[in-house]
Amino acid sequence: MMRALLLTSGVLVLSMAEAHAACPAAPTGSTSDAVLQMMWNGSAPGLGLVNNVDATKEGAFVYDSTNDLLKYCDGTNWISLTTGSETDPQVANVNAGNACIGTGSAVDCGNANVGTKDDITTRTASGFWQTATATTAEGWPVTTNGWYHLLTSTHSNTSNYYSMQFAGHFSNSNDIYYRSTAGSGATAWNKIWHAGNDGSGSGLDADTLDAFDSAQFLRSDADDTTTGNLTSNKQFIGGFGAMTTGGVLDWNDSTNARSGNGYTILSGAASNGPGGSFYFHPFSFEYSSKTGAGNMTQFAIPYSQNGVSYRTRVSGTWNGWNKMWDSSNDGAGSGLDADTLDGLSSASFLHTYAESSQITPTTASTMSFSHGLGARPEKFGVFLEAASATYGFAVGDRVAAVSGDGDGARQVVVWANATTVNFKAPSNMIVRCPDGSNRYITDGSGVFKVVLWAEKRP
Repeated sequence: MMRALLLTSGVLVLSMAEAHAACPAAPTGSTSDAVLQMMWNGSAPGLGLVNNVDATKEGAFVYDSTNDLLKYCDGTNWISLTTGSETDPQVANVNAGNACIGTGSAVDCGNANVGTKDDITTRTASGFWQTATATTAEGWPVTTNGWYHLLTSTHSNTSNYYSMQFAGHFSNSNDIYYRSTAGSGATAWNKIWHAGNDGSGSGLDADTLDAFDSAQFLRSDADDTTTGNLTSNKQFIGGFGAMTTGGVLDWNDSTNARSGNGYTILSGAASNGPGGSFYFHPFSFEYSSKTGAGNMTQFAIPYSQNGVSYRTRVSGTWNGWNKMWDSSNDGAGSGLDADTLDGLSSASFLHTYAESSQITPTTASTMSFSHGLGARPEKFGVFLEAASATYGFAVGDRVAAVSGDGDGARQVVVWANATTVNFKAPSNMIVRCPDGSNRYITDGSGVFKVVLWAEKRP
């Protein structure tokens, strides 16, 4: 008997078996000649064109011109190929099931849902879908209020919403999304990256960059530490110098005593500072650890004046500050005590001039002064110095002692050797004073004192 009529890959296939009862008369409006009929000849099927339908054989095709339908006989009834349905579940080992064809842009043999669907938060059957009002509130990847396409493959169990879905913008191939609903139509979407939409500004958050994890890169917006050496063939610009005057005002604090720049610009008078009221930039070099707790050399670099100072910390103990001398702060009054001059210590130089303190004069006796020049001086002499403001002299005024006219009793005698300068005054040595008077050097007022001097070339 006839079992089924199938369309397979565009080929019309008629499956039949043994002969059976006669088919009814051809349908009204059927073509009466040149009918295609498959017949059973008792041992095998045959196919041929006949002028009239053999009502005793099955397997005939007829065209119903009245209803514009192609029909075939299953041995009992004439079946329309375009409006009828075949429900037999087993045809040549193929599960036919229920077949249905919709009029939309999607074909679904499960639910018969096709075409446009705006809200995809509810279960959406397998197929191709579209919307003209895409919003995230209705389950779409983004809110554009415009056209989006949906390709969905939904599980056959109609009581849940497990579906693999792809959604794409109607006219922008850079906006393609994927999700697995996992039972909820509100499940978030993931954007699909490709050569057309990656790169700068895309928002792509990759797991690695050139096979390196983000932890292996230095960040510009956060504190960071490098475990390797950092080498630059260009200048470092910015980042040097203190940041504020409002930090911790202590040179020992870890924000100021740390490898590199201190945070606060500090006065020399701040706690543990080098002294003075000027401001300094703290800058430190730390050995090995770089944590602020290691051995350290700390510099106080002046902010508005001259003179750098430094100190050291070893095993947690700070040493005192030392001032560094330069061309701006040496010279007279600087306090600089050099160890050598032009590479020579003070022991290498002879004192070239020596002068005694004040000696009270006596007459007819020798007064001496040890000059300490180490050799006989080339020049030496004696002068009188006013010890008080008397006879027109001011304190400290000096008067040259010279020999006067007359006999030898008035002659001044001064001599020197390798150790001393010596002076012997005559008994009647007279000094002519600014007030016009003449006074002996042994005048009872004590105004006159003797000073001996010596000079030697270096």
